[in-house]
Amino acid sequence: MLIIILNSLFIQYKGQVNYVQNPSFEDLDSCNSLNFNYPPRHWDTLRAGGGGGPEACTPCAILAITRVPTNGYAPSFQIPRTGNKYVFYSNYIEIPVPGEKEYIQNELIDTLKPNENYCVTFYLSLMNESKYAITEFGAYLDNGTVSSPYYGTATVTPQIKSSPGVLLTDTLGWIKVQGKFLAQGNEKYLTLGNFKSNASTTFSIMGGPRLVADYYVDDVSVIEANLPAYAGPDTVLCIGDSVFIGRTPEVGLECVWSSNSSTNTTGGGFWVKPSSTQTFAVQQEVCGVFTFDTIQVQIKPKYIDASTLTANYTSLCFKDSLKLNLLNPPIDADTKYQWEGPNGLNNYTISNPKGIIQQGATYSLSYGSSGSSIHCPFIYNKSISIELKDTCDADPIFPNIFTPNNDGVNDVWRINYSKVSYVKEITYSIYNRWGNIIFEGSRANMWWDGYTTSGIQCTDGVYFYVVKIRDVKDQEKSYKGNITLVR
Repeated sequence: MLIIILNSLFIQYKGQVNYVQNPSFEDLDSCNSLNFNYPPRHWDTLRAGGGGGPEACTPCAILAITRVPTNGYAPSFQIPRTGNKYVFYSNYIEIPVPGEKEYIQNELIDTLKPNENYCVTFYLSLMNESKYAITEFGAYLDNGTVSSPYYGTATVTPQIKSSPGVLLTDTLGWIKVQGKFLAQGNEKYLTLGNFKSNASTTFSIMGGPRLVADYYVDDVSVIEANLPAYAGPDTVLCIGDSVFIGRTPEVGLECVWSSNSSTNTTGGGFWVKPSSTQTFAVQQEVCGVFTFDTIQVQIKPKYIDASTLTANYTSLCFKDSLKLNLLNPPIDADTKYQWEGPNGLNNYTISNPKGIIQQGATYSLSYGSSGSSIHCPFIYNKSISIELKDTCDADPIFPNIFTPNNDGVNDVWRINYSKVSYVKEITYSIYNRWGNIIFEGSRANMWWDGYTTSGIQCTDGVYFYVVKIRDVKDQEKSYKGNITLVR
């Protein structure tokens, strides 16, 4: 099979780089979620126990408190940072249960690698209903053993924390929390929340009606801190075609693309349709570390196919010479050819193979270019049918004399059936002048050396043969004649 990558149809893909599954909570199966009874996929409260009852918000929610964009127990408003869903939950509450907190936890797509630095990012927004704002919101990564009383505090030290002493008060926009940490190699779960007791939590009064510090959360990511920027391999396009460059966009990939000194877009990758050869550059930032990459998209003219697939004859006899040819083939130096059809061609990767026909068949040719020569990438397929004639079979040839004297010339009597097609079985018998069978053979033994079946040398004289040939249709022909043996 000929394989040529046509770049206008091919998306460069480097695999998911964000370890967080369902990072913006878009994969939510139910419109009737309350207290995480139907949590977003791959999210939950603490698997080891506790975590309270966070809320997953969606535009289709049956209950007003979990709709988007207006929601909450006392109406609050926020537009999702991306997509159309997010979650909210309490990170401080005054009454009726002092110390009440909630947590959300994600099962990562894979366990983190030991001694590898990771960049953790998430976004917060304080709900309008909140009377309080707090100063610390954290991310804790472990093997899933962190727990808390049902609405209590998980007393662990998070690896990632919001800026110390800075109150998280923004109710209009989204607050970015980001940090880097060195993994031990057992981290498979990410937990977000306030890991301080009420007594240790610094807060400020904001004036909302509910005695809580409730926060929206959206766009969570855990990415390898040393992840290089990726623009994709240099590629060739036809005029008017488009190609996707870079990585598949996902939450956490912070990239800026530019060309000709102007910014094109942001995100992991995007579709381009340049009218002339152009170089695109990507700048990627992961926890303050910037990396860069470029890709050249080369524009070439389209190949207009004017080739014709021909054969010396389209109706041939068995074992005739067959010559196939692609007239007016592409002039591109990198053109590759691949024939498909019965065995027997002398070369299956050229434009003009030859062979001996064994059966009627259709020969198919795929030919194309990867775009490294004159034209942009192309691939074409053509086929031609060759008929095997039923009327040109020749009868087998039976020699009428042989001289088995071991001089290397005409020492055996041999049946020549090279022009007989579709032979399934051949049997033959040799008789002496008195009508006795002295030798029998088959297709596996198509010659007689002048000895009987028992190995006795036959004398000079005239002998007789009966040959039976059966074809694949089980039709049988018989041939009779005489042989003169002269030593």
